[in-house]
Amino acid sequence: MFVRDGDNVGDVAHLKEVIVKLHPTFKPNTISLTSPPFELSRKGWGTFPIELKIVLNDGQTHKVIHDLSFDTPKNAKIYKFPFKKPSVW
Repeated sequence: MFVRDGDNVGDVAHLKEVIVKLHPTFKPNTISLTSPPFELSRKGWGTFPIELKIVLNDGQTHKVIHDLSFDTPKNAKIYKFPFKKPSVW
């Protein structure tokens, strides 16, 4: 699982934190990612929903529920959010 900025695949400057909630059989099942790269890797099997709370540096938060499948390779999905561009002084 990874989170990236949509404009530049490697740019995560706008991200402050990603909170990931996995299936309860994973210990720990709630993980806070607070620095780049915002990635999480676990071994498992089956399919279950994971919950992501994405926190931006300006305080915006976005919640995503993604159906994760260990049985389907390349189970990727792109989620888009509105983004307030910072003011330039």
